Amino acid sequence: MKWILVPGILYAILFMISMYYFGHTANNFIEWLSLKTGLKTWLDKMNSWTYGLYNVYGRENAYFIQFKIDPNNPSKTIAQQTSLFRFVPSVTWNFKF
Repeated sequence: MKWILVPGILYAILFMISMYYFGHTANNFIEWLSLKTGLKTWLDKMNSWTYGLYNVYGRENAYFIQFKIDPNNPSKTIAQQTSLFRFVPSVTWNFKF
């Protein structure tokens, strides 16, 4: 289970709006969903190729979430999700000598 730190209160000091964060154990991070698959082909007893694909669903899982103050309405907070990779392919050549 991943934890997320969510701003609880917005306050203003000298015309600057800031966020106050409560404890990190109060909220859970968005669920992470991925499927990994692979295929191994043998050329002979000593050589093989392995092909894999991570995140077959293509879901954009959150790497981190950044909270910003809405420029149009400073009393609201916007959560912006950042994702790294949608699909991650892999190719491996295995050999024995």
